[in-house]
Amino acid sequence: LGHSVGDELLKVVAERITGVIGEKYFLARLGGDEFVIVLENMPSRNEINAYARNILEDINRLMIVSQHQLSISGSLGISLYPDHSKDADTLIRYADSAMYSAKERGKNTYTYYEEKMSLDVHTRLHIEQRLKSALKNNEISLVYQPQYVLEDRKISGAEVLVRWHNSVLGNVPPDEFIPIAEDTGLIIEIGYYIFEEACRTFVEWEQAGCELERISINLSSVQLRQSDFLDKIQKIMKKTGMQGNRIEIELTERILFEFSSSNIEILDHFREMGCEI
Repeated sequence: LGHSVGDELLKVVAERITGVIGEKYFLARLGGDEFVIVLENMPSRNEINAYARNILEDINRLMIVSQHQLSISGSLGISLYPDHSKDADTLIRYADSAMYSAKERGKNTYTYYEEKMSLDVHTRLHIEQRLKSALKNNEISLVYQPQYVLEDRKISGAEVLVRWHNSVLGNVPPDEFIPIAEDTGLIIEIGYYIFEEACRTFVEWEQAGCELERISINLSSVQLRQSDFLDKIQKIMKKTGMQGNRIEIELTERILFEFSSSNIEILDHFREMGCEI
């Protein structure tokens, strides 16, 4: 709806938070859509919990902004002085980690900082740093899960699954490194590698006399955002000799939240090439 509506929305959020905490406590906007609140001399967690619940409930109420009816939710992270730290910057960082934990739990909730959250952040950082060189170091490999037809008890196809083994981290599960690859954009390069390797392998199987109907390849919605994505996919298919009607494209649910005409156009092109979605 544009920056001006976004700015007005932020003002309404600030007013609603102030309405809960009053004027005696400190409220600031850190940047973007993040606010920080400093509550002094809180006698108990019950009182902190009450503030957190009331803030989230008020934010969640319908807003009328520039004649638009808007419904939003918030995620709230809490750190305590002196329990978690005596340093202001550290307390903000810990509250930030707790906020992201609240988002991962489904949003519209609040979470207290735990030491495990810092460990999770460090683990993520280590994964991200080493993932950048994973392809260059030949650490990414593919395995193939058979697709089995119950009626005639035959294997009709295979789904491509990606694996990553790092000399320091060991075997890193896909549910740990794929989200990081998507968030950092590394999934784009990894995705092209997976697609080409899968197509090449399938053609080799065919030439060896292995009769399979198709191969299923997962694509990330991040890949679909690339302007030259379809062109690169078509070049890979031509290079490997892969036919579209032997490919089944699998998409994560995330694409539903990034619904756009360009995404639909790309999926239509895949169908025109004979691919199943």
